[in-house]
Amino acid sequence: MQLTTDVSKRIEILRTLLIAMIVLYHVPPVTDGYWQAANGLDGVTLWRMVMGNILVLAAVPGLSIISGYLFFQKIDTFNYLKRLKGKTRSLFVPLVLWNGGLLAALFLAHITGIFDLSNRPGVWPPELWKTANQLFGFIGYPADPPLHFIRDMFACALISPIIYVALRRAPWIGLGVISLILIFDVQTYIMNTERVLLGFYIGGILATKSFDLSALDRYAVPIVAGFLVFTGLFATAFLTLDLPDPTPNPLVTLIRILGVPAVWSLSFLLLHTRYASLLIRGANHAFFVYCVHSPIMTALHLTWINLFGAPDAATYGLFYITLALAILPLSLAACLALKRIWPGLHATITGRRTQSPKAAMPAAGLKPGEDNLGELFRR
Repeated sequence: MQLTTDVSKRIEILRTLLIAMIVLYHVPPVTDGYWQAANGLDGVTLWRMVMGNILVLAAVPGLSIISGYLFFQKIDTFNYLKRLKGKTRSLFVPLVLWNGGLLAALFLAHITGIFDLSNRPGVWPPELWKTANQLFGFIGYPADPPLHFIRDMFACALISPIIYVALRRAPWIGLGVISLILIFDVQTYIMNTERVLLGFYIGGILATKSFDLSALDRYAVPIVAGFLVFTGLFATAFLTLDLPDPTPNPLVTLIRILGVPAVWSLSFLLLHTRYASLLIRGANHAFFVYCVHSPIMTALHLTWINLFGAPDAATYGLFYITLALAILPLSLAACLALKRIWPGLHATITGRRTQSPKAAMPAAGLKPGEDNLGELFRR
């Protein structure tokens, strides 16, 4: 499937939107479980929190599909060593540097008595295997948990020759095999989250087959509206019927499936609005915002606890709104500040080479086969 200008713009719109959704999803919950309701918590606040947690289920599959779609755009000229070299620079190096920086900060905080790591045996005391696992996420999540997605994207690049063969010779059998892995919860020891592999593979199918990505555009309004109504009813049922943790619920799996065409339809509705150019420009900073948001969120959370105590049912509404309003601007400000003060470091930790203004890519549109950060964030 040829990557058109409109498709590339819609992809960039989704990058900004989906990363923002994931960042807001990571605002710490009032209890230890994301879906546990505290007695007396304001109903409207909880409804919004659950609604957001349900809607964000479409974000990771959407980003995974985008990645696979762009990765296999030029499948006829697929060069594994060239792609792997690019992914090492754009994914593996940032993964190590971001996790390494966070680990160094945690070790320093523990040594100076600012933060106690004694209750984190996977981190402290530092040992070769534990530290390597925190850096790379060999087993489980790395030091910065959201970066497991970047780790899984690099894993997809590592096994891309297998995916390439499946896409060329038996695409639907390959899809069935990966689907069975998810259905029966088979541990592959390659991916931390096998759903990422499924999305990546589906993106490859969309790139190599003659699917019309604009086929659903005429139905964009009812698709988006229907998805919002469906998720709203599910969230309301969860609140009013006191349902158990919905994470393993089959309806949640259905939401993940329905969410992908819904967010793609949303990109069509936004494409010709006044917000499109802003969202497209935001894609330039999406990778940095994704990587930095968790440390900033943790710092804000600890600051709140030190000033006001741990958020409870009475204060969580204010806590949630405060962090939700602050995290994206602070993450973006950190990105712009570092890029201005130390552009070389900014280029390295975002997996791109420093470019002169004349050589920089235009803000709108991707080049087919562009080797950016896992095809999730523009170079």
